[in-house]
Amino acid sequence: MTMTTYKETAPAHWASYLINDDPSAMSEAEIAACDAWADRQDGDITLDPNEESFFGSWLDDWGQAGVRKGDLYDYTVIVREKG
Repeated sequence: MTMTTYKETAPAHWASYLINDDPSAMSEAEIAACDAWADRQDGDITLDPNEESFFGSWLDDWGQAGVRKGDLYDYTVIVREKG
């Protein structure tokens, strides 16, 4: 089995939901946007302990209206390929 990784940027506060399945700090709209984003990834979403969140702004990338600002994080996506 081969394994490749890539980085995808998304809101930092999604980490609790993505990693621990804890959406308590998110609205229903954010949960839906996060689910849609995660479904578009090709593999397992993980956190890199060497990565830090950073402040930035984004457009309607995750189903949110308009331009938003806040902490972002470069999540690691692990793709496992049989072969």
